[in-house]
Amino acid sequence: SFDDQYDAPATYPISFWDGTSSDTSWFNETDSTFEIETADELAGLAELIDSGESFDGKTITLTGNIDLKGHTLNLSDFNEGTIFGGTFDGNGKTISGFKSTNNYYDGLFEYVDGATIKNLTLKGEGAGAGLIFYAHDVTVENCTIDLDQTISGSGISGAVVGHAAGNGTFKNITTKGTVNFTRETSSYTNFGSIIGQK
Repeated sequence: SFDDQYDAPATYPISFWDGTSSDTSWFNETDSTFEIETADELAGLAELIDSGESFDGKTITLTGNIDLKGHTLNLSDFNEGTIFGGTFDGNGKTISGFKSTNNYYDGLFEYVDGATIKNLTLKGEGAGAGLIFYAHDVTVENCTIDLDQTISGSGISGAVVGHAAGNGTFKNITTKGTVNFTRETSSYTNFGSIIGQK
């Protein structure tokens, strides 16, 4: 019936991640623009960055909503020095189920240099940085960061960027969620709703 049709809950296609699978078949070394749609392809992006591909001068467009299901996924590794330097266009899509567990070196992107991240919604739970841990000369625009964060130790934390260096541009950013500081938090913990430390 008419009522049944319009009372039915809407469905939104979401790709779920199992925490281990990855797919890099979408990538080649000659193209400069790529589209990723699934959670496995997003994990493949992490794998490619960790192998030394910075995506400098290249654009990645997210074409599907992704749920990480509470599994930790980092697109670059600050400790290992792997960097994302391209453009990540969220294309109005959402990455949900994000979870960070490190009070310091963490974030969906741990280390970016000269990168642009835009048009993305990130949802989940944080213990340190949200979108990016360390950002040098970054542009972040048209992003919504919706995280419930628990800060329990010393370090630098920010809903969008933990530590910003160089010349950064931040436009049209919305942050949501809660922040809980536990009693163990030291006096030199930095936290910001956008940037933890500049």
